[in-house]
Amino acid sequence: MRLGELLSVQVKDLNVAKRFVNCRGKTGEKTYYISEILAKDLKVYLNGRKKIQTKLNVLFLNSQNKPFNTRLIQKILERIRNKRKTTNWTTPHTFRRTLNTLRKKMGCDNETAKILLGHKINDVNIESYTIFNYEDYIAFFDKYNPYSNLFQ
Repeated sequence: MRLGELLSVQVKDLNVAKRFVNCRGKTGEKTYYISEILAKDLKVYLNGRKKIQTKLNVLFLNSQNKPFNTRLIQKILERIRNKRKTTNWTTPHTFRRTLNTLRKKMGCDNETAKILLGHKINDVNIESYTIFNYEDYIAFFDKYNPYSNLFQ
């Protein structure tokens, strides 16, 4: 998920039970799939989020109960970089590229990688003739999740 998409996610866009998030990005509406562990963590987060008195519907709020912005995320990453004493420039897009690289190393085909990254697919066969439902996409996500054993 791109940073702008993440920051625009509304509470109603998250479906924890079915493990996906709908969002609006620079190329239109997209669906991203999430792991079981993240779904459980988001369920706990949502229980706390419901207690916050705000008219804002964005999913993630900062400590002042305002939406996060791109600059704040960049500052957080900069603090982490400084704390770890690394000179590697890390942006949210770095994580997106790394995830795609790891999926490729796991054997993920290009069409599935595009779907999981939320890219437009220009292949008529995939767009028009191949029918998948969200359970199929969850299975793809689980199969090509390089971080699946990170929290076990």
